[in-house]
Amino acid sequence: MGLGGDAKSKSQVGQTFLSDRSGQTGMFVLQLLCSDVNSVNNIKKESKPSNLEHLQLSTLRLTVIAGTLAHAEAEVHNRPLLPHLLNAIVPDNWPPPLNDDASMRWFLRYLQENPDAGGWSMWYILLQDVPGKKPLLIGNGGFKGKPTADGTVEVGYSVMENHQRQGYATEAMSALIDWAFTHPEVTRVIAETLTDLTPSIKVMERNGLRFIGKGSEEGVIRYELLRNNFKS
Repeated sequence: MGLGGDAKSKSQVGQTFLSDRSGQTGMFVLQLLCSDVNSVNNIKKESKPSNLEHLQLSTLRLTVIAGTLAHAEAEVHNRPLLPHLLNAIVPDNWPPPLNDDASMRWFLRYLQENPDAGGWSMWYILLQDVPGKKPLLIGNGGFKGKPTADGTVEVGYSVMENHQRQGYATEAMSALIDWAFTHPEVTRVIAETLTDLTPSIKVMERNGLRFIGKGSEEGVIRYELLRNNFKS
């Protein structure tokens, strides 16, 4: 997974969640830099214990579960095991757009090399409102890795096509931004997307980010949320 602060392209699926030009998936690159706590918008969220094996966030409609090494190994080597590990229904056409074998192997390799990086890698987005059934896996998202020396982390998302444009990305990203801001080193959120990806721009704006100018490459724009403007 991961999302670098350098120039990005659609071929970097193993390192970032990007969007196709239609905006159906949404590239949503967030860089978070240092200090305090709380939440975004009016979505209620509940953090479970910070142990990676049990780390999850609850919103009005979703449960967002931090991926573990066991999840990553199942994604790469034993996909039928994933529903059991998540206690959820996994669509036959999983994974969501712009995820592939390279991105899953990045996820696996990162957790193998960084066993202490709880929550700073892949997260799974589960829809809870499935009457009479287990939660439904509808997307993934998360961070490139734990904060760097300057306090930067980045996040992205991808939602299954038949669950796009229903606010799930906004809701999941709000929960992840909220979680990131509970870490004392985070002071602001910076997001980048392509200029014509209106759905991605709306995800950022709904999470309190504001346009600040050009991004890290041609055709990319940047949005920002300062901690002083972060509302619980």
